[in-house]
Amino acid sequence: MLKTVCENLNNRGFIAFCVKDADEALKKSLEIIKQNEIASFGGSETVKSIKLAEKLIERGSVICHRSYLKDGETAESVMKKAFSTDFFVCSANAVTKGGEIVNTDGTANRVAATLYGPKNVLMVVGKNKITTDLNTAFDRIKNTAARLNCERLHKDNPCIYGKSCETCKNDETICNATVIHHHPTRNKNFYVILVDEELGY
Repeated sequence: MLKTVCENLNNRGFIAFCVKDADEALKKSLEIIKQNEIASFGGSETVKSIKLAEKLIERGSVICHRSYLKDGETAESVMKKAFSTDFFVCSANAVTKGGEIVNTDGTANRVAATLYGPKNVLMVVGKNKITTDLNTAFDRIKNTAARLNCERLHKDNPCIYGKSCETCKNDETICNATVIHHHPTRNKNFYVILVDEELGY
């Protein structure tokens, strides 16, 4: 399955790789992002699990990350600065077997940066995020990714109580905008590392 998804991503214009585990995902990420390139990060438990930010800092690369704020920086300023970095690093909520990438956001800084801004996007995606088609991708986002992220972020939303997400109309919703990448947007290098391991939500 992973090989098929990888082939379909490449056929759509993405630059996709298949790796066997988190260690290989980290190694491939460090090969793609050169030492003199600045990488910014969207919130991602998947990327966090491979410790990419820490390894980039260790080798002397500059990063733009809400967890590593410099003097005078705020989370908001870092999110805006991400649009002028060399790379934007994140994960996906779902990737279809046919090679389409789906993400749903609350603030939308992540989906915005994958659409426009940094010339290069790098997504690290565990095999647990692969779905049959767009319908199952949306189902995964509603019933798995959103619920687990709401629990992690302590959001008081209906999904964490087993209720329908259709009733989620409060200010704490994290599902405000959804983007489907059918192909990379123009003038952007879009790398996808598919990991044969369950990572993130």
